Amino acid sequence: MTFPSIDLAVVDAEPDRWRRVLLVIALLDEALGEREPHRRPTVVGGSAVEFWSTGGYASRDIDVVVFDRDAAAAVLKRSGFEQIGRHWVHTASDLWIEFPGTVLTYGPEAYQRIADVSISGHQVQVISVEDLVIDRLCSGRDADVSWARELVALHQPSIRPQTLRDLGTLNGVAVLAQVDRLLADTQVRS
Repeated sequence: MTFPSIDLAVVDAEPDRWRRVLLVIALLDEALGEREPHRRPTVVGGSAVEFWSTGGYASRDIDVVVFDRDAAAAVLKRSGFEQIGRHWVHTASDLWIEFPGTVLTYGPEAYQRIADVSISGHQVQVISVEDLVIDRLCSGRDADVSWARELVALHQPSIRPQTLRDLGTLNGVAVLAQVDRLLADTQVRS
């Protein structure tokens, strides 16, 4: 199957860095033509932290979970990206894309929680803030735990405490204890 390329002129015309990140993945999504949430590209990792922190965090690369890596790679190659190690790179546009997985970590339910974000008339999926908080807590790195705390504080009015607790439980007693501390420290109400 032949896939269309991404119009990088549209991406390059966007002056805001994190909007460019979302836009390139939205255009990748359109090129792939998938409609089922679990088959569409989903922004995760540092780029998701960048989105949910409204630019307070900066990620060098764009982490994307995509069901069909080969198809996504074909679109990127056709669009002028080259593979360098684990990244697909477009140096002129300063875009580095990595596909760390083919499915979201927390199962089919994670696709029901994703945020469908509109960017310049295009749609892109971003991992939910709750799944991202758990991802950061599970890394065990101090900086990631700090970002988990920041994300909970930023999204306190809309965060789903029970979802955080359920995801914490899936990851063991230590993570659940961290979730409970986070919720108490940021005064999120159930």
